[in-house]
Amino acid sequence: MTETLLAAKAASGLTFAQLASHVGLDEMCVAAMLYGQASASPEEAAKLCDALGLGEYSMRLPMNTRVSSAILGIRKCSTTN
Repeated sequence: MTETLLAAKAASGLTFAQLASHVGLDEMCVAAMLYGQASASPEEAAKLCDALGLGEYSMRLPMNTRVSSAILGIRKCSTTN
């Protein structure tokens, strides 16, 4: 999944800052999500995949409600608001 997300980001020409603005999170959170180091809520995943043109992949991103995320210590990012 990380490879798919990063390839879509490269193809889109969007920066992490632009993606962050679209999702409503800070740049570091979006980068962490794309690299699999942070989880995304279903809404965040949908927005991120929409911005990258990957709507069909949105439910494959790690979600913050998964037990494995909590066990592995993957953090959930907070909004920029």
